[in-house]
Amino acid sequence: MTDANSSGTLTSYKRREFLTSSLAAGAGILPLSFAGSAAAEERGLRIAPFRYDVTPPTGHPLCGGWITPVKSVDDPLEAIGFVILGAGDPIVICAVDWTGLLNDAHLQWRSTLAEAAGTTPDRVAVQCVHQHDAPFVCLESEKLIAEQNAGMQIVDLAFFRDWRSDLTFVRRSLVRQPLFTIAAVLTLGLSIGVNAAIFSAVNAFLLKPLPVR
Repeated sequence: MTDANSSGTLTSYKRREFLTSSLAAGAGILPLSFAGSAAAEERGLRIAPFRYDVTPPTGHPLCGGWITPVKSVDDPLEAIGFVILGAGDPIVICAVDWTGLLNDAHLQWRSTLAEAAGTTPDRVAVQCVHQHDAPFVCLESEKLIAEQNAGMQIVDLAFFRDWRSDLTFVRRSLVRQPLFTIAAVLTLGLSIGVNAAIFSAVNAFLLKPLPVR
């Protein structure tokens, strides 16, 4: 997480520490995924994870220029995902620690990942986490602002282009041995489901006021 403002810190927990502890709460369901993974292996399904640093440099705009630019970095930003193999052309799922990827910028991400994984853009899904202390990329808006000499910037185009020059981070994931089986996806899905169910129960019975007078 990039530090846009040093004041007003509500908690010392980092975003990934919270996610790690939340998923750990559902780790007890791990054995339940093994039966499904055996069937997945028989079908030849496998998963190749990847992660890539997409932290903007100091001074880069955050949230499209609406908040203070990057001053320091407490929690590096990453593009994290996986490639599913064995189900026809590879399928790429990627989550980016940015505020947003709009229009042509989103299409460029999908096309670049498709090229790296040896698949087509229609089999690539890219989503943003949407925290505000991160880049917000719309190439069309940046072009309009530059034409009007508006004195502001949405995204550093050189920074946006740099990551596209290195496609090896996805290619390396495809040859990494041993590849994870689909059990990783099942485990993650079940863990999130368990945590969601626990939160729903706590929210319904403890957090919401009881309907009594």
